[in-house]
Formats: sequence, structure tokens, C-alpha cells
Amino acid sequence: MTLSIFTFPDVSKELEWSGERFVVGRTGDIEFEHYHRYLFAAQFCAGKEVLDIACGEGYGSVLLSQVAASVFGVDVAAEVVALATANYAAPGRRFEVGSCLAIPAPDHSVDVVVSFETIEHIAEHEEFLAEIRRVLRPGGIAIISTPDRPIYSPPGSPPNPFHVRELTQAEFTELMQAGFTHLRMGAQKATAGSFMMPVDGGGGPIEVFRRVDARSFEASAHLAAAPYLVAVASDAPLPEPRWGLLDDAIFLRAIQVRVMDGEARLNSEVGRLGAEIIRLSDAYSERQVEVQRLNLAYAEVTAGRAEVSAHLAEVSARLAEVGARLKETREAAMRREADLTGEINDLRGRLQAVMTSTSWKLTRPVRLIKRALFDGAEGRSQLLSRVSRQPSMSPAAAPAIEGPRNATASAVPAPPPAAPPPVVHTDLRPLLLIVTHDCSRTGAPVVALNLAKEISRRGEYRLVCIARSSGELAMDFSQIAPLHVLDARGQDQTEHEVLRRILAGLGARPVTAFCNTIVTSALLPVFSEAGIPVVSLVHELPTSIATFGEQTILTIQKIATDVVYGSDYVRRRVETAFGPFTARQHVIPTGYPSPLKPGYEAPAARTRIEQLTGLPAEALIVMGCGTLDHRKGPDLFVQVAALIARHPTGAAAHFVWIGHGPDSAYLSWLRHDAEHLGIGDRVHFLGAVDDVDLLIPGADVFLLSSREDPYPLVNLAAIGSGVPSIAFEGAGGAPEAIRDDAGAVVPYQDVQAMAQAALTMLGDEAMRRRLGEAGKARFRAEYAIDIFTDRLMALVPGREEGQS
Repeated sequence: MTLSIFTFPDVSKELEWSGERFVVGRTGDIEFEHYHRYLFAAQFCAGKEVLDIACGEGYGSVLLSQVAASVFGVDVAAEVVALATANYAAPGRRFEVGSCLAIPAPDHSVDVVVSFETIEHIAEHEEFLAEIRRVLRPGGIAIISTPDRPIYSPPGSPPNPFHVRELTQAEFTELMQAGFTHLRMGAQKATAGSFMMPVDGGGGPIEVFRRVDARSFEASAHLAAAPYLVAVASDAPLPEPRWGLLDDAIFLRAIQVRVMDGEARLNSEVGRLGAEIIRLSDAYSERQVEVQRLNLAYAEVTAGRAEVSAHLAEVSARLAEVGARLKETREAAMRREADLTGEINDLRGRLQAVMTSTSWKLTRPVRLIKRALFDGAEGRSQLLSRVSRQPSMSPAAAPAIEGPRNATASAVPAPPPAAPPPVVHTDLRPLLLIVTHDCSRTGAPVVALNLAKEISRRGEYRLVCIARSSGELAMDFSQIAPLHVLDARGQDQTEHEVLRRILAGLGARPVTAFCNTIVTSALLPVFSEAGIPVVSLVHELPTSIATFGEQTILTIQKIATDVVYGSDYVRRRVETAFGPFTARQHVIPTGYPSPLKPGYEAPAARTRIEQLTGLPAEALIVMGCGTLDHRKGPDLFVQVAALIARHPTGAAAHFVWIGHGPDSAYLSWLRHDAEHLGIGDRVHFLGAVDDVDLLIPGADVFLLSSREDPYPLVNLAAIGSGVPSIAFEGAGGAPEAIRDDAGAVVPYQDVQAMAQAALTMLGDEAMRRRLGEAGKARFRAEYAIDIFTDRLMALVPGREEGQS
């Protein structure tokens, strides 16, 4: 059987990349190397019964079965064999668990044995070849590859931890000649360049030119510095192998596109820097004029120097007198401060005794009834407002948005005490901290803001918010509780020093710090030394965690009392990549305020979309939302849009994306793709909006095109609005909310499947209504912000059972 087109299977849906075992979907050298070996072996397998030792996930067995009579794949890893069987088992193709030193096949039962990159993983090379000879029929062929040690592992390079015994070319040749009568040896090297041969296909000597440096090429009669060896061996005469080339121009074009994109961004940056240079040059010229003016002024000042010196002597004498009096005043103030501190600590102890007494606990129902008389949350808010207006014994009230400059500024310099004096608050509620990495209008800070709003609404705790840096939502945070922004500090203070001063000035030890995202891990040592329990909310997946550094998650797991994941998918991926962990682990689905507020319903939302885009009233709206970056998959959104638009059911569809990105060039490429796909007038990029809930309910279908997204809030906003949602399996936690009755989940990056699911919904209004109602019901039962808050507050130490 002769084929001209060979097909490998689609991307693996489950097998994780270990760093050694190749999985379908990896690109670059490793893909070329593994695919080329199987393509090379296919010439010996036509019509034969083939054994594939160390078959892995089975992609090579699938390829060989396109020419072989049958293929039997064997691998030592049971989970890998189970995956291969589930994905690729078929008549004439099976998989079984087994060792290369005890192959589960009868004697003389196969015609060809294929074993790529296996022998270096064991020490018993001779026993392995003996097993291959046992299962081969007379005249059968063995095709084996292994790294060439001096090339693959040169002196000084770190060893491959998965390899047990690597061989040189001479050692491998000797081993194969000892086991087989006939042998052909080849070398393999992943490379990029040009390959020449006569147009009539005639053979002849080979001449290989290898680039040595920018302008030099070395001629050779063989493939120099090839890291892999390939052996074809048999006890029968062998046909001359067809050595050749795997040509992947698509890969090279993709690299070229990325280079061009990078060049475009660099050119843009060069233009920006050029303009900045011109601006700075103009500013420099202005400064030169100013310098000349100051020089003239300095000459005038110098002329009156004698007069000024005399005056300074008089002032110095007066300052010495004032300094002595100031010293006396400061010492008296410090003595008074010490007396007040003692009184405050005594009062605090007495207050603590009252609050922990039996009578205080027994009268709690009476206090709750009194609180209820203020008509719920609004009454409690008025009560707390009156309490907060009472005089405080603290030196100064904290500003709403506060950086360390506010705390450290002083009219008269003085050495600070070892620690700021404690602040006494008339608000006796327990203190909670909400800690966020910044105040940007993105998913994680919005989670922290929603949590702060809900806890504040309940009125049970006094809140303080802390952010490592500011952002668009800073004012929103400050309207709920005092907000301290750490990066507003002076240059003479570290972030930890600023945080310690803030904590010392709170007047009470917080009962818990809710620390949102792994980026807040840098603050956990300060909370730990202050004895504050930490509940860390981890939203990131391993790819993002690796970007910030593995130490972030390890610090959280070491210091935090409890670690909370927004979805089970995130927990499993993080624990697999970095665990096991000792801190208490919880899965608490992220909550979201109800998007269906008065004025936010579908008709009003649709009207807003039509006003922003000029869409006709009869248009079907397919919506996506997120930052315009690779992780959120707006390019996949455009591809799905093109597939929908080509189908008759999608003739009235328009595609709306909400969100902007840091790279304007990326948006230009997205519009470029839409134009070239013929849908430039049907794809609408709206940019950022302050409240996505005003628009999402107006969509007919919501596409979550993210490649990696832990538990996106926009997906909750969609199902909570009654909009069916479609997401990729294996891209994050969204399928846990969608399941099979609030939308659809399709294979990872399968744009065809996502387009088909959308077309099915767009063509069936009753189906969209049914899916939307199921989504709203699930949102109310599992993802409402009050449910999320209840589950988090249950982790606060010392809460009474049943307290909400």
C-alpha cells in the first residue's frame, strides 16, 4: 500500500506535557523529530504486522496503521495506554500495557518492530534487543532511534533526568551489529533551510552545507552535528532506505508572521521614542534659557551674600532657642502619649473582657433586634455613620485613599516612636481586610470590589481595603471603606514598612485578611508576623503563575490559613503543577452580583448595542468580552464569526467584542483578519465599557473564546443574564458553570465545533430561551454574590455557627 498523504491525529485532549514524552500539539523541533521518524518508518510497514514499542499516546501507531495490515502499540504507562485506547483504538489497531523488557507478544508474531527514543531510558540494552528478536518473524525489520550522546549531551550540559544510558554512534552501531546481520544507519537533525535534488529524481552523492556563522557555510558529505541516530536492522537483506526531508513551511511562515508583528511593534515604538526625543530636545532648550536666567539671579544673590550671612547668624541664634523649647515640649508630649497608651490598653483589656463574657454572648439576640429596628442595611448604615462621627482618640482620621506620604509627612521633623500609638475606634465591630493587587477594571479586582460591597452591605464587620497599586476602581473601593495604596509610598520606605505602619494604625488586629490573587503573596509575611489569619483567593492557572514566579504560590501555601480556588479546574491544575500543599484547600465558585438589575434587562441592553454599532433591529448578536490579548482568544472569536457568517443560519448575525488591549497593533490585525475573511462590516470592537452588565443581556449567544481563563466573570454575567454561553473544554473553569444545560462546551480551540454550536442556538429561539432560563436558575442557586460571600465568611476564625 503506497500513500502520498499521511495524517497524524488531532491535538491530545487530556495528556499533559511532562517535558519528555511528546504529545500531539507541541510544535517546533520536537514535533519535526517525532513525526519524521514515523513517516520514515512507514516505507517498511506497508501490508505488515507492526509492533510500536513505547507508543506513547498513540499518534505514531495511528500513522503507521494507514499503510500497515495491523499495528500493536505497547507502553509501560497505564494512563497513557488508556488514553490511546479511548482515542485511537480501531479494527487493526490496539494498545496494551507492557514493558520493553517483557513485550506482551508471542514469539515470531510481527514483521516490523518500531521503537523510537526508548533504549536510552533503560540500562538493559542487550535484553531489549533480544526481546525484539524474539517477537520478530524471520527476516523481520527493527527500526530504532536514540540520541547520539556527544551531540545530544555535550560535556558541561545538564543531563536529561529521564535518560538512564545514552550511547555514542560507535556504541549504538556495535550494539545493533551484534544483534542483526544487516544494518543501515542514519542521522536525524531538525533544521530549517533549502534542500536541492535533480528534477528527475535521480540519486547521487549528498552535499550538505551547514551555516557556521553569519557569512560562512561548511560543506560536508553527511548531516553534521545531528543529535539523533536512526537504525534499520534485519537478519535479511534490507532495501535501501529512502532518506529524506520533512518540510514544514507552515511553521516557518508562522515564525515569519510573528517576526513581522514584532517588527511592526518595534517600528511603532521607534516612532514614539523619536517624538519623545524631539520633545525632550525642546524641553532641554527651554531649560538652557532658564539656566541662563538663574545664573543672572545667582549673581545678584551672591552680591548680597554678606548681608544674608549676617542675618543668618541672627536667625541661627533664635532657632537654637526655639529648638531647646521644642525639645522640652516633645518630651512632655511623649510622656503624655505613654500615659494615654497605658490607659487605652487598660480600656481595651476591660472591653475585651466584656465582649468575651457570658452576659455579652447571652445579650446578643437583644442587640440583633435593636439593629433590625434601623430597617435593614440602610438603618445599619445610618447607625454606623453616627458611630463613626463620634470623636476618636486617634491623632488623625485616615483619608479615603491613602499612601504612605500622607502618614509620614510632618511639619516639624522628629524621630518617630518604635511603633505608632494604637488607634482607638468607637466602631467596635471586628475588623476585616480586603487586599487586592491593584484597582484596575479587570476580573480579579472586580471580585475583590464585589466582595467588599457585599460585606459592607451586611454591616457586621468594619472594613479596610489595601491595594499594592491604584487603578480605575480606586474611587469605588474608597467609597466602601478606607483604601490604602502601597505604591504611593516615599522612596525611603519599602512596601513592607508602609504596610506595617498601616496595620499599626488600625487600632485593632484584623480577624482575617482576604488576599486576592497570587500577586498579593508579597504581603503575606507582614500579615503573618502581625498574627493576622490569611485567606488567599487564587485565580491564576499554572501558565500565569509561572510568569509571576513559582515562589508566589509556594509563599501562599506556606503562610495562608486557607487557600480558595474559584473552580475545581483551577485547583486541579495548580495542585498538579506545584503541589501537594499543606494549607487548607477549598473550591468556592466565584460569585457575581445579579446582572439583571432594573434597566439592565435584554430590551434596554439591545437598544444600547444598536446605538453603539448601528445594527439593524433584526440582527442576531453574538458577543465576546475580554482584554484584547492572545490569552482571551479574540482571534479565535473572529475565526468563529467567519464560519457562522458563511452559513445561511448566520446570515443576520453580527459579532460584538467588548474590551480593549494594551497593543493597538493587535486590534489592527484583528480588523485586518475580519476584512480578509469578508466580515469586516459585521465584527464590531466596542472597546472598554464601565459596566458590561449594561450590554451582555442584549446578546443572543455569548462566545467565551479564551485559551486560558480560570473562572471568567463575563461568563457568569452571561448565564446570569439568560444568555447561552459557549466555551472551550480544557481552557478553564467556565464549563463547570455552563455544564450541558446553560450553553455548550466544545473541544479545545475547535472553532468549527464552536461555530456549529452557535449556529444551532441562533437557529432555535426556543432553545436559546430554555438554555437562558437554566443559566439564570443556576446563577441564583450557586453563583450569586451573597452565596459566594457566605462561603468565604465561613472561613473567618471565631465565627459563630450558622452566622451569615
